[in-house]
Amino acid sequence: MLPKQARLKSNRRFRMVYSSGRSFVEACLVLHVLPLKEEPEALQIGFSVSKKVGNAVTRNRIKRRLRALCQKYLKDLPKGHLLVFVARKRAVEMDHEKLDRCLRKALTNAKLLNKEDAGLVLPPPSL
Repeated sequence: MLPKQARLKSNRRFRMVYSSGRSFVEACLVLHVLPLKEEPEALQIGFSVSKKVGNAVTRNRIKRRLRALCQKYLKDLPKGHLLVFVARKRAVEMDHEKLDRCLRKALTNAKLLNKEDAGLVLPPPSL
């Protein structure tokens, strides 16, 4: 579970991220990012899953999976941002590793994770 201060819950802030932020599209999700100049220490993450994706059980399962993956990267994410993850239909069929790869790719494309933090660059072989 994400810490309380890291949760984005208010509808007003969700709308602010959608209208003023940038979006990064991946196969299973869309990441909306809004940098906050007035709150440099804030990092809040929200999740949205449409009814088009599935019933309540399916939507909640996807949100739980995304929340758990985000918690893993929480310490590596820079402060001063609002993030909203919008799940797409493909997220339902994806296993944990593929969903993790998709989320990491979105964070890396948004320049919130560098490739080393995301695990996308393999370390050089030791001799």
